[in-house]
Amino acid sequence: MRRPRVRIANVHPDSHREYRLAQGLPRYNSEWIELQNVSELPVNVAGYFIINGGGYEFQINVIGRESLILRRGQSMLVLTGMPDNPKDPARCYIAEEATRIFLQRQEYIWNVEEDVAFLYKSREDYENDPKSYIDYYRYTRMANPQSETPSGVEA
Repeated sequence: MRRPRVRIANVHPDSHREYRLAQGLPRYNSEWIELQNVSELPVNVAGYFIINGGGYEFQINVIGRESLILRRGQSMLVLTGMPDNPKDPARCYIAEEATRIFLQRQEYIWNVEEDVAFLYKSREDYENDPKSYIDYYRYTRMANPQSETPSGVEA
């Protein structure tokens, strides 16, 4: 039996944040995490839960929607900041090529030097067993080793 599978395809911290902050021009949408459906089946990612190495956590929820379906091969970007049009109350833009969700934060959440992201099917899965993640993504400024298991966590 085939199982739906979503993976963390990329975490992109804003490597120019110090310059942007010094200029008084922070761009929180310059950082994001990309999730991708790598299975043959559509996947409902509503309720999926992500936590990073610094303890920042968020759940994928879209106001006014009970589901958020990623088709086979489709990606979703979860951007830290606000939509381009601040008067637009939408937090989610669904498109053929990629769905974009905005966390509406006004602070950076991904560490530029190194960080790790863990993906769970729900907050409850994380609370019941932090080792029950369905995917993780570790990166450093120099490279993305992705090959080693995070310290203190079994693969």
